[in-house]
Amino acid sequence: MDKIFITPHLYRVHHSINHLYLDTNYSNMFSFWDILSRTYQEETPQEKPVYGVMDRDIDSQNLVSTQLKM
Repeated sequence: MDKIFITPHLYRVHHSINHLYLDTNYSNMFSFWDILSRTYQEETPQEKPVYGVMDRDIDSQNLVSTQLKM
């Protein structure tokens, strides 16, 4: 099922900040697009996803400038 549809496992990987999981699982509904574009990554038992923001300080409340810094 993970090879066709985005599941909670793949969604957790997409939102994690682990180095292994960065820039993976971009597809919205179908994970086969990630497989074709080589951005597919399964959740591994050895590395649990850690959620959050990368270790960059956000020094502004301006949404546009914050997005440009990321």
